[in-house]
Amino acid sequence: LIITTAELEHVNTNQSEVVVDEGETITVGVTTDVDGEEDKGELTYQWYKNDTNSNNGGTPISGATESTYEKQDSDEGDAGYYYCVVTQTADGETREVKSDPIKVSVRVPVEITNQPTGTEVNELGTIELTVGNKGNGTITYQWYKNDTNSNNGGTPVSGANYNTHRKENCSTDDDGYYYVVVTQEFEGRTYTVTSNPVKVTVHGVRIDASKENVVLYVGGANDTVTISGENIGTLSIDTAPDNTKATATLTGSTLTISPNGAGTTKVTIKESNAGKTKDINIEVKSTSITVDKEHIETKVGAASTEVTIGGENTGAITITGAPNSNVATAEIINGKLVVTPHNAGTTSVTIKEGNGNQTKTIQITVEKAEPVVTLTPDHDTIKYGEEKTFTAKVETTPAVNGTWSVTSSDASKIQITQGNNTTATNGQNTTMKYKAVGATNQDITITVTFTPNDTANYETVTKTFTIQGGVEKADSTMELTDNTAEGNPGETIDLTDYIKDPNGTVTYEIIHEDNPADDNEATENSTITPAGTVTLGELSEDNDNDQEIKIKITDPGDGNHEGTTEEFIITVKKYTRTLTWTTTTPSSVTYLDTSKYATATIGAGQGTAGAVTYEVTNGTANLLINSTTGQLTPMSYTAGATVRATMARTSTVKQAVITKQIAVARATGHVNLSATSGMVEYGTASTTF
Repeated sequence: LIITTAELEHVNTNQSEVVVDEGETITVGVTTDVDGEEDKGELTYQWYKNDTNSNNGGTPISGATESTYEKQDSDEGDAGYYYCVVTQTADGETREVKSDPIKVSVRVPVEITNQPTGTEVNELGTIELTVGNKGNGTITYQWYKNDTNSNNGGTPVSGANYNTHRKENCSTDDDGYYYVVVTQEFEGRTYTVTSNPVKVTVHGVRIDASKENVVLYVGGANDTVTISGENIGTLSIDTAPDNTKATATLTGSTLTISPNGAGTTKVTIKESNAGKTKDINIEVKSTSITVDKEHIETKVGAASTEVTIGGENTGAITITGAPNSNVATAEIINGKLVVTPHNAGTTSVTIKEGNGNQTKTIQITVEKAEPVVTLTPDHDTIKYGEEKTFTAKVETTPAVNGTWSVTSSDASKIQITQGNNTTATNGQNTTMKYKAVGATNQDITITVTFTPNDTANYETVTKTFTIQGGVEKADSTMELTDNTAEGNPGETIDLTDYIKDPNGTVTYEIIHEDNPADDNEATENSTITPAGTVTLGELSEDNDNDQEIKIKITDPGDGNHEGTTEEFIITVKKYTRTLTWTTTTPSSVTYLDTSKYATATIGAGQGTAGAVTYEVTNGTANLLINSTTGQLTPMSYTAGATVRATMARTSTVKQAVITKQIAVARATGHVNLSATSGMVEYGTASTTF
């Protein structure tokens, strides 16, 4: 420091901050702007320590009177702000100049002084781990949990950022190895240290109940719940149930719950180790029992009757009062009451439901069985004189036999011919016969009664067989041995000769056309008597055709037979008469000889024959004939002319025609010659004779 030539104006330091670890030496120093001068006067130094970043107000450091200050074995108390006051004495004057403060930091290295220790707690207890350490600056903590006994690779525990890690209400998930990383932030530098891993054992506390929901029934049995678990302490009832609904007692680990009234409540069980609790929900239900039939009415042999059992909260159904087994038996099948009848009578059965012990009594009446009687068919129609059948069958379970009785509502019309007072065998048909002995238009009923052998258990059954419309009249027995006949005009025919077994007085009627003018001659001209004698009328003179007469023959019937009408046809034919040539009728006539006749004669027979006429039908130029007399007039030679004789038809006799060939021969004459010979010369004139 050169005082004489330059005053001390500045004290310099090349340090703004000094950082040392605890125990190391702190060294700070200054220089002045007069250092190196030849005459700098007298320089004295005094170091100060301040708590603030200021070169005023500091505390002098004893013995720190050099330009450099060293503090050995530093500790945390040596940290602060250091500055130096340099005093220059020259020429009788004194001048002080202060250096800028130098920040001195003494880092106490972070170090774990007390390792955490492991612990064992019960679930819901408190885990508490503490680490002891030293160090200054900013100290932070992060606890880690690991699955292995290692202080590396663990998972940070959220929120565990203090030297003491405390976890209340721990769970078994908190079981594991824990370590802590202590971090020191000092003057922009970071330092870490890791504790040893320690084992934290969390004993799980679990309280269990054999059932958490208990359903009871008013009037029903108690229920028990077994309390168990893991690492549980002493059990107690923490919250009792509503005693209007249920009461609970705890004996050891057995909780007994008794129903009182319908509703819901709960009981809470607590264990003493972790204070864990278990709620047991209790529901007490009302019960009732209902049936869809309170009175069973059945019959002997009928199928079993099912009674549907219902109600509210019913338990298992049992029979507490069995019926009289002679009348009926009862059993529970698939939750239903099944009653099987046996014999006629009355009894009852009582059933109980198992939850609330409610009961219900069902009355049972077993009536006589009504056998099933079937008539096949059960109706029919019948005609007088017919005999018909139907079958009767009885069927019932169990089988029963008996007797048939069969009666007619009108024995004068229907008689029972078979089946009355016969044995009726279950399942077998019995044939009943009846005969119509009188006609009527009123329905007739045949009553069939089955009387069982066991009348104590089976009803007598009556069925009716109806003859609908009564007994019809039988068809007419009248028959025609033949329904046609032939005859000639004027003949009589007795129709009774053709009728067999009429039932009433037969009537006869000639059937005319709707317009009588359209009747043929036979119908128009014939007559019939009430006794059935027909006189055949004459036929047409215009032709020789046969004609039919239609006659209606009516049998009116009687009280038991229907009437009937038959048609009888009579064919009326004209008589046939023969026509023959007489022996005098020539086969040949001579030219111009008119003395010959062709004559035809009518043979004997019935009916009136018509007149005979003659004509030449072939060769009229050669031969003429008188149409009435038959006189022949030859006109010229012919080998044969046809002559026909016709007997005219009448209303009773048919026309007859015959023909004959008659030849016309030449007449015999005389020729006279004036000369029997002559001569003529050639070239001469003719000669005559």
